Amino acid sequence: MNVFLKPRDILFALTSVIFLVAGCATSPATDPNAPPPLRVGVSGNNAPLIYEAGRRNFAGVEADFAKMLGKELGREVQFVSMSFDRLIPAVQRGEVDILMSGLTVFDQRKTLVDFTEPYMRSGQALLVPNSSGSTFNDPLLIFLTPFRIGVENGSVGHLLAQRSHQDATTIPYSTPAKAAKALASGKVDFVIHDAPVLWRITADNPTAPYRIAPKLLTRESLAWAVRRGDSTLRKQANAALSKWRANGTLDRTLRTHMPRYDILR
Repeated sequence: MNVFLKPRDILFALTSVIFLVAGCATSPATDPNAPPPLRVGVSGNNAPLIYEAGRRNFAGVEADFAKMLGKELGREVQFVSMSFDRLIPAVQRGEVDILMSGLTVFDQRKTLVDFTEPYMRSGQALLVPNSSGSTFNDPLLIFLTPFRIGVENGSVGHLLAQRSHQDATTIPYSTPAKAAKALASGKVDFVIHDAPVLWRITADNPTAPYRIAPKLLTRESLAWAVRRGDSTLRKQANAALSKWRANGTLDRTLRTHMPRYDILR
């Protein structure tokens, strides 16, 4: 048997060792005891509450809160984006753990999911044409005329329009921004949506032919939602909210994204 190795054999052996060591050095260590990621359901089209700021990157009030909650729980955060009307079915089926997407608390939703404590006050506002004059100074007047109402599909504004104004034509859009574009082009008479979102739309489009009516249509609370019966995650989220409310983090986060937040308080 030849015990002497040829140079090419030595080189092959050394290369194999280098790749083996490199592979061991770069392979991530897995901790079998690590908690599962926190899957956060969002509809990324409602700035300043939650919106896409690049590919698979989210920003806004809810994005900040989600990252903060993940840190509190020691869990990696995974945002799961979908259309607004799919959010509640997704958490019901266990596809996500928590919904953090500007959800308004109301009785019908309480039968479908468990809400955390509210994190802010909000309300439904009207986006109206600049040419409307004083027509919409009293929001309740919208229910007296068979208007064409633009809404986001599955939103509170959508439900409000259908329940409160049955003589109107309700036209759903996939995002509030698309509803605003429909208003600008004369396809609808006004838009109903969350006040913070409409404020952001008007701020981003200062020359658009619409404005926000001076009075809110409703007063509501926004909160996060978990699957019915998930008391553990609900208690953890409420504990984080209580901590942030006490140390001022909650208020600072809201003001960072919504300078006009005081109007809603």
